[in-house]
Amino acid sequence: MEKLHYILPAEVCAQALYGYEIANEDAMSAHRDLQTEFGCEGMVRVGTKGIGLVFQAPRLINGFKNQKRLHDGRWFMRPDCSTDAGRLAQNKLDDCADLLDVMTWCLEKCLGVFGLVKEGGEAHFVIATRIDNGRIILSVPQGEWIKKDWNGVELADPVIPNEAELVGEETAKRLMSKLFSRL
Repeated sequence: MEKLHYILPAEVCAQALYGYEIANEDAMSAHRDLQTEFGCEGMVRVGTKGIGLVFQAPRLINGFKNQKRLHDGRWFMRPDCSTDAGRLAQNKLDDCADLLDVMTWCLEKCLGVFGLVKEGGEAHFVIATRIDNGRIILSVPQGEWIKKDWNGVELADPVIPNEAELVGEETAKRLMSKLFSRL
C-alpha cells in the first residue's frame, strides 16, 4: 500500500494533542477502575465493544462465566449477561472500550484526517503519530476513501491541513524510528 507522509507543525497540532491528553487520561482512568474492581490485568475489546477481562490466574467472579486459558498462560472471562452482575460488568467493559476507541482515533479526528482506504479486503487507516517538539506525522494511504465506517456512519474524506509538509518515506521512517527508540 502506497502512503504519503506529512509533518504537521506544532501550532497546528496543539489543540489535537490537548484533546488526546484528555482522552488518554479518561481511557486510562476507566481501565484502572476495571483493574481495581475486578483484579484483572486488562480487557479484550473490538472497537467500542468490551469482550472480556484477562487475569493472571483463574478466579470466580460474580457475573462472569467461561474461564478460558490463553496461549500465554493467562485467563480470559466474559461477562454473563443473563445476570444483573454480568450486565453491569458488560456495561463497564463497553464504557471502557468506548473511551479507549475515542483515545485511539482522537488525533486523527481532532485534525480532520480520520479516514480509511480499502485494498484487497484490508483496511488502511490514516495514522497520526506524535513526534518531537509537539509535531505530528501523518501516514496517509493512497486509494479510494471509504465513505461509511463499520457502523454505517458517513465518513468525510480526510483533509490534510495546508500547513502540512510532505516528506519522503525515508524521513518518515527516520522520525518514527527515533520516536520508538525512546520508548
